[in-house]
Amino acid sequence: MRIRLLFIIIFLIPAALFAGLADTMWLRIYPGSDSLSGDFNQASDIGFDRQGNVFVCGAGEKGSATNTDMLVAKLNSWGETLWVRSYGGIAGSEDDMAHGLAVDSLGNVYLVGVTTQAAPYDQDITWLKFSPEGNLLWARRSMLPDDDIGYDIEIGRQGDLYICGAVTDTHFILSRYWVARINPANGDTVWTRSYILDTLAFNTRRDRHPDFVMSDWDQWDNCATALAIAPDSGHIVTTGFGYSDNRSYQVWTMKFLPDGTRRWQHEHWWSLDYDDAGFDVAVANNGYIYVAGFEENDYNWYDATLLRYAPTGGTPTVRRINDPMDDEDYFFAVTLDDSNPQNVYATGAFYQSTTSRFDIITYKANFALTPLWGTAGTIFSSPQDDYGFDITYNQGRVYVAGQKGNDLVVLCYRSNNITPHDTLWTFTYNSPYNQEDFAAVVCARDSNNVYVAGQVARTSIAGSYTDMVTMRLYYPYPDMGVGQILAPAGTVGYGDTIVPQVRLVNSGNSIARFTTMLRIGNDYNQTVNRTEPVYPGDSVIISFPEWVAHPLGDIMVACTVAMNGDREPLNNLLIGAVQVVSHDVGCLRIVAPVDTVDSGIAVQPRVWVRNYGTIAENFDVRFKIGDGYVSQQSVSVNPGESTLVQFSTWVPTSVGVWAMRCTTMLGRDINHSNDFQDGQVTVRVGERVWPYGWHEVASVPSSPSGRPVKDGAWLAFDIDDGTIYAAKGYKVGDFYAYNIYTNSWVTLTSWPAGTENKLPYKGSTGCYGDGKIWAVKGYNTPGFWCYDIETGEWRQLANVLPGTSGKNPKGGTDLVYV
Repeated sequence: MRIRLLFIIIFLIPAALFAGLADTMWLRIYPGSDSLSGDFNQASDIGFDRQGNVFVCGAGEKGSATNTDMLVAKLNSWGETLWVRSYGGIAGSEDDMAHGLAVDSLGNVYLVGVTTQAAPYDQDITWLKFSPEGNLLWARRSMLPDDDIGYDIEIGRQGDLYICGAVTDTHFILSRYWVARINPANGDTVWTRSYILDTLAFNTRRDRHPDFVMSDWDQWDNCATALAIAPDSGHIVTTGFGYSDNRSYQVWTMKFLPDGTRRWQHEHWWSLDYDDAGFDVAVANNGYIYVAGFEENDYNWYDATLLRYAPTGGTPTVRRINDPMDDEDYFFAVTLDDSNPQNVYATGAFYQSTTSRFDIITYKANFALTPLWGTAGTIFSSPQDDYGFDITYNQGRVYVAGQKGNDLVVLCYRSNNITPHDTLWTFTYNSPYNQEDFAAVVCARDSNNVYVAGQVARTSIAGSYTDMVTMRLYYPYPDMGVGQILAPAGTVGYGDTIVPQVRLVNSGNSIARFTTMLRIGNDYNQTVNRTEPVYPGDSVIISFPEWVAHPLGDIMVACTVAMNGDREPLNNLLIGAVQVVSHDVGCLRIVAPVDTVDSGIAVQPRVWVRNYGTIAENFDVRFKIGDGYVSQQSVSVNPGESTLVQFSTWVPTSVGVWAMRCTTMLGRDINHSNDFQDGQVTVRVGERVWPYGWHEVASVPSSPSGRPVKDGAWLAFDIDDGTIYAAKGYKVGDFYAYNIYTNSWVTLTSWPAGTENKLPYKGSTGCYGDGKIWAVKGYNTPGFWCYDIETGEWRQLANVLPGTSGKNPKGGTDLVYV
């Protein structure tokens, strides 16, 4: 079934694109089940598989309006929606949401989030597995009393699966810091671990949609907000916060072995009775752990904070970022680069007291947390509040996703240590309704495959319905070139009808739509507009209207391609040539045989043929004599030249006049009037057919009567063609012709009984004359007959007169033709 009402394809010009280096290759909007109503559609995590397909998850109204589900969508790198799937709790719930995803090496995607259940009415941590085709392979829930929520998910070094979040402890009426290992084959829990920092703390505050928005984090008492896998050991590291009755919230970080053993835990706080929290965690290749979050200082303001733990835990190294006026500053996300040792990057919000607004802070530090982009990092500001929500690194580039005022914003930095550090490029998107839009997450395969997801407004009413947005950013390098002129090319025959074809190649990294023009000679000029997309690296064959090949000679063929923004003009023109040639071969004359030849004497037929065209030709020549001789030879003849063709030997056996024809055979020949040369040859009886002396030859056949030759048999010789005719006699009508050249008999039409009602016997005789056989039947009958050699028919003539004797022919009869 085709997915309907999924991601609406929008090709938009960004609201602002500074530096001119990055643009949207595509942008997709998911409006839920009803684009006119509904409530909440938002992306929370993004990733890709080894084939470059993109997965985005979050909350979506797929089932019905005002009813959110855990939502996941798979798109290919060109933005085509491959599938969208949702999983929800009870109908009418607006709280179901996928918070994190992970993709394994086979392309399976795992989700963790929250769904609302009916009995009892509470929220469950929910984790799901979908196949690469979008089939739900399993679904599991925490099924604990009261509200639980899942925040993050990671795949371990051996394919093991880990999730984290918070569950509610009904005894202490507190939420627990929760971590679990999941069997990826069936979704069952291998182990779970949950912790309460201080059971004396009593906090019953809840929130149905806790996320990265900084005003929601403290709606849980103890919570694991983020999870990471140590590349060197495969150990599991989580961070978040715990609530202490004495010290309020504290950054709470833990490390586990794959078997569930907790190696260590550490609580970090600024001072007594202040709030501190960890929002994200990353583990370096050397096992060091970096936590991003904030601390509340002595002035009751928040400082953006980076912590670095050794692999063995202990007291962390701390780096605090505080604006000069001690206002609110936060880190929300952290990432690492590929240097050795790795540098650490964090992003969040930095409050400017002078402007009374938040700016996006992007901070870089080395292994020891020494700042590399200035003590306060690099700041991106606008006239409104700006926030950095996610950060990632790829191939020397640092990407930040966030919010600029009411606009979605993506920042790209070079990873070098220049200070002050400015963006390589900045991309912003403002939905048509000019309400709150933001980028929640970002991931990158390379600089041409930067994927961003978040939320955009659906109406012009502040705080109203929202849509999920996903986009691909890249460095546009449009380049469409002419790869090859396929036709016409080489040589073509004059007057041939050709369908011109050209292969064009998208050598850029942008989807291409273009116009191409083909010119042939002086009077062919055609244009084709290609509106269907051609993807980078692909080629397409364009066919033009037919061209009739003309004039003779070398003709120039030129193809051009034009596309808006094409960056490489050198491949926009390709010039070639086609040779229009005349294909014309024919027979000049028959050399042999001519006039008269003797039967039985071998003759070698020969003819002259000529190439009247403008190109060397390979063709067949056929020679035919009468109905019994056909010979064919292949020849090669250069233009303007002739050649003598010799055929297989012909031995004439039948006397007479025979028609001859020489035929040249060339499929592309444009002039058939000279393809034939006709003639005739007369075959006469040769002077010596047989050697001297007696020779036994083929016997008279016994069929059709089965009788031998006996009384009444006779022979007649056709001197014109050397054929001997024979009647068997013996009261049968058997009649034959003997070929003296082939030593073979042919059975002819039997001699009829006729009006005398008798067959030849004693006294029967015959002779040849004027192309016919004349015969009397004998057997005491007056029958007189004629056999027509041409028609093969017997005809009864007037009877032999009885004469004065009054007797009919019998033994001793003879016949002669004069």
